[in-house]
Amino acid sequence: MTVVELITGPLTLLDEKLLLVALIILGAGIVKGTIGFGLPLVGVSLLSSVVPVQLAVAIIAFPILVSNLWLGVQGHCFLPTLGRFWTVIMALGLGIFAGARLLIGADETALLLLVGCLVIGYALFESFRPEAPRLMAPRAERPLGIVAGLVGGLLGGLSTAWGPPVLMYLSAQRLPKDLFVSTVGVIWSFASLFLIASFSSLNILTIDTAILSAMALLPMLAGMFIGQRLRRRIDQQRFQRMVLIVLALVGVNLLRRALT
Repeated sequence: MTVVELITGPLTLLDEKLLLVALIILGAGIVKGTIGFGLPLVGVSLLSSVVPVQLAVAIIAFPILVSNLWLGVQGHCFLPTLGRFWTVIMALGLGIFAGARLLIGADETALLLLVGCLVIGYALFESFRPEAPRLMAPRAERPLGIVAGLVGGLLGGLSTAWGPPVLMYLSAQRLPKDLFVSTVGVIWSFASLFLIASFSSLNILTIDTAILSAMALLPMLAGMFIGQRLRRRIDQQRFQRMVLIVLALVGVNLLRRALT
């Protein structure tokens, strides 16, 4: 479904599709603004219930880029983070280009299963991961980072959800909270650029879908603003548990749709 089909269609189609897309992006922006990640996991999972998966991943492209640049710049450690994790970023780029090529001929049912399992697995990991000191030996940081980047990139090219492998990699290093959020923003910024370039080269991100993706920036920015205010007013651990529960329910719904 293209921008032309959405906007020139019947009023009911315009109401149901564009309004739902805007609300989904707003909600995903709130999650992103509150906990620093989760925009593609929430956005693509819910958008794929409204539009085809390939269109969902195209719509979320620009919001992912802008939201990550926002977080990366706020951390005031862009260049040091780039120097430390450049191998992860390059591996992500290679994986994203490979995954995007697989997306062209992928079956939508398989994609729904993939994203559903990804969301549920991520929610479970975040719920039960141990709160221990650094789990990764310093000498293993670079090779494990390359592996996490490649695996995350493949998943990102297929579904824009490159986060879980890299988040597990960063979590194992037990980075301080502020450094963790800014590092995610920096790495995700480059991954977003790779994603947009690969989608454009393969005609997944066309003029029509780019217009929709640009339109999605407004509800995303509004959601991030709300999320950042919530972060100051609501207990972070309690809110994050609520988010993980919602993510798990979203993943179950995707599996239900794929299997039925």
